[in-house]
Amino acid sequence: MIDEEIAEIRSIRHKISAQFDHDPRKLADYYRTLEEKCRESGEFKFAQTEDAKNGKTTR
Repeated sequence: MIDEEIAEIRSIRHKISAQFDHDPRKLADYYRTLEEKCRESGEFKFAQTEDAKNGKTTR
């Protein structure tokens, strides 16, 4: 059961990566944009990192 779930997750991640030509920079930009949208929605909670507490951004 676990192996099937992991295979499904890997398949989904591969499909998302393919949408961005497997370019790590494009993929990272996509995930950053997705994170910003999730944060702005207020629907999700995020752990606050030490950098965020100190006002630093990772971009």
